[in-house]
Amino acid sequence: MNKLQRIKSFFIILMVCILFVSCSKKKHKDQFSITMSGEHICISLTNLMNEVNKRVNANETLPENISNLGGISWLEGYVVDDKNSDIILYGKKLKLRPSYQLSDLLDNFKNVFENDVAPYCSLDPKPENILKLNQVLKSYIYANTEIDSKAVILSEAIGDQMIIVGGVPRNSNHAFVMIDADYHMKKVSQGLVKLNGITSTLDLMINNVNDSTTSDKSDPSKLSMSRFWFHIKKNDNKVYPNFWESDNIVSISECPVVLLTEKQIADEKGNLSDDKDENPIAKTFAEEMSNNFSKLTDSVEVYAELENLFRLNALLKAAKFRLQNSILTEKIRTLMYSLSYSSKNEMPESLPGLVNLKEYTERKQGEDFISTQKNLFMVCGGVGMEMRIKKESIVQKVELKKFQNRVVQLRPNKRAYIWKVN
Repeated sequence: MNKLQRIKSFFIILMVCILFVSCSKKKHKDQFSITMSGEHICISLTNLMNEVNKRVNANETLPENISNLGGISWLEGYVVDDKNSDIILYGKKLKLRPSYQLSDLLDNFKNVFENDVAPYCSLDPKPENILKLNQVLKSYIYANTEIDSKAVILSEAIGDQMIIVGGVPRNSNHAFVMIDADYHMKKVSQGLVKLNGITSTLDLMINNVNDSTTSDKSDPSKLSMSRFWFHIKKNDNKVYPNFWESDNIVSISECPVVLLTEKQIADEKGNLSDDKDENPIAKTFAEEMSNNFSKLTDSVEVYAELENLFRLNALLKAAKFRLQNSILTEKIRTLMYSLSYSSKNEMPESLPGLVNLKEYTERKQGEDFISTQKNLFMVCGGVGMEMRIKKESIVQKVELKKFQNRVVQLRPNKRAYIWKVN
């Protein structure tokens, strides 16, 4: 190779290295830029609450852009505007995803800044109905009657499940979303509603009837019961939710919603308590729901609404952690609490208990033998929005500073309560 060829080779290698480094940097940047790209809706909390109070006091109907918070359906973060003594929420309006409601903001603000109990709900059967159901199981599980007849008898025995709500008003939109999401998940768990990528607990039992590693060895004439509840993801090696931060701006990085489970046992009075033994069927179902939850929000509206509420509660907790006892939060708190804004909905005392029954028959070749598997899977559950914000939850992201400046600078005027930043 002559000198000229060596020089050409050197420059080719050099250009390849430069392109590789450039692409690597671009790829790294794009992971963050995905969140910050596109059109953002900005909401001034101070001006919004002033406008709401003014209209409510005048008995005026709130316009849609106030009642649905400008159409935000993916909340991303908040900006502190020191010059105007304001906190500005920002997020995106995504197609086919439900928007927030004004009541969601009011209820969660009050919960985070005043209530020690995080929003939660539960749907549990009455103790007397658990005892009744166990008696029915012993009488009918092996009876030679039609499966539909057995299902009707079991449904009558289980009765209603009591609705319990805490942390937010019982009749709030927040409460309805938690209960509706929980009730829908119960239907999925029992195969009453089908979702792509999710196998019901009954089908998991059938699929694993001969698998000694996954089958529940409990007596089939007794109730197999587990508790499922939606919660923020738990991880010993990472804190959830977590955030990015720069001067006067905080953005949600990760806020994953998952389904957790525990096995339940009933005492002689029908009261439920956690069982130290693990139900592998319930665990598999919970893992499938957790792994697919973000995709399911595209097709199940109430799951998207539930994820919205987790993000809102998490962001307000981050604001409290960073701005607690500041003059700014006290100012907004005063505006929030001066508003009387009630829901017209009435939460029922209970919902019908859900029960499903499946029978599996297998004839083994070469044997005059039929084995039948009869399964019933009962679930309790709810939603728990407990989450802690710690110092490790928030990491610095200097690129956010540019966005913070644009949000503040593009405010149309001092009284604007909703505007857009592209």
